[in-house]
Amino acid sequence: MEKLCGAWKKYKGEVKKFHFKKYRTKKEMLKNRPLEIPEIQFRKLIRYWSLSEIMALSNKNTENRSKQTCPHRMGSTNFGIVRKQLDEIQHRIEAGENDEDAFISVLGKDQPG
Repeated sequence: MEKLCGAWKKYKGEVKKFHFKKYRTKKEMLKNRPLEIPEIQFRKLIRYWSLSEIMALSNKNTENRSKQTCPHRMGSTNFGIVRKQLDEIQHRIEAGENDEDAFISVLGKDQPG
C-alpha cells in the first residue's frame, strides 16, 4: 500500500510539472494534457492548481524543501532497529567497553562505499 501511495504521489507531481507548470495558458495546458486524464477532469485539476491559496501553499512548500540541507535517509532499516542498536552500543559503553569496540561489536566493521 505504501508503494502504491508513493507511486500515486510521484505521478501527480509529474503531471503537475510536465502539464501544468510547463505552460503559461490554460489553452496550452489543455492542448498538452496527459491522454490518460479525461479533459473534464484535467480542467478541474487546472482550476484547483490555479487557486491562489493552493499556489501559495505550493510555493511555500517548494521554498521550505529548498532550505533542507540534510534530507532524511534511512533506507530499509526502520527506526526500531536503529534504536535497539543504539541502546546496545550505549549499554556496552556503560559496561566499560571502549566506544569503537562497542560500535564494531553491534554494527560490524565499516564496509567500503
